Order: sequence, then C-alpha cells, then structure tokens
Amino acid sequence: MKRIKDDNQSGRKYMMRDDGSLAWLFFHTVRKMRQFNYAGYSQQRVLNILDECGSMNQKELQDILQIQPGSMSELLAKLEDKGLIERKKDDKDRRSVVVSITEEGRSVKKEISLEKDRVIFSALTDEERAALKRILNKLSDQ
Repeated sequence: MKRIKDDNQSGRKYMMRDDGSLAWLFFHTVRKMRQFNYAGYSQQRVLNILDECGSMNQKELQDILQIQPGSMSELLAKLEDKGLIERKKDDKDRRSVVVSITEEGRSVKKEISLEKDRVIFSALTDEERAALKRILNKLSDQ
C-alpha cells in the first residue's frame, strides 16, 4: 500500500493500493499532472480549444466545457481582461457572441505548455522524453 497526500485544500489523505500494474502507475502519473494543471485550468482549456478549433460562438464553447452560462461569462471576462481572447457580436446573429484567441493568448498558451513540460518532465533526459512521446503517440493511436 502506498500513502498519497491529496493536494486539495482540505489536506485530506487517503490510501491507494499500488497493484504493480502499468495502468496504476499511469493513473497515478496523470493524477500528479492534473494537480499541476489545476491553477487556471479552465482558462488554459479555453485557450487550447480556441487555438486548436478557431473562433466559435460562446454557447458552443460553453457546451464543450460543460459549464454554466454565468461561469462561462466570468471565465471569458477574465481572459478578455488579460488580452488573451476577444469577444465580438456575431454578424449573422447579433444575439450571439463569437470568441477568438488573440496573438497574446497564443503566446501565453505556448509559454504555459513549455513550462508544464519543463516542470512535469524535468526528471527525464531528452532521450527519455522522446521515447515517452513515441510511446504515448502509439497508445493514443489505438
């Protein structure tokens, strides 16, 4: 058995059994990576989606993120205040708002990705990182 401290704000601890499987180790590693992502996670997701998919209306983005309209508005307002996204009325439907990532947003998204890679994978050599990337690509193509 392995004792793992949960890094949530409660400081609660729980037990997880290391069954020696690759699946368990992978799950544990992903969990640690998610903890690193937690700060500003929703904002990062918005930037990733807009950079990958391009501009979209606010409702579509809300549906992808599966969040409430009020939370969506607050999230987008924070990103807009930072200059990372733009919101404009849709020319075709004035009731709809189109959300786009800015160049600053793309730059910040790239910096976040590089920093995450640097911190999360700092224990690996360049060769190990390349091997891990090949393996993960192979697994994701199944």
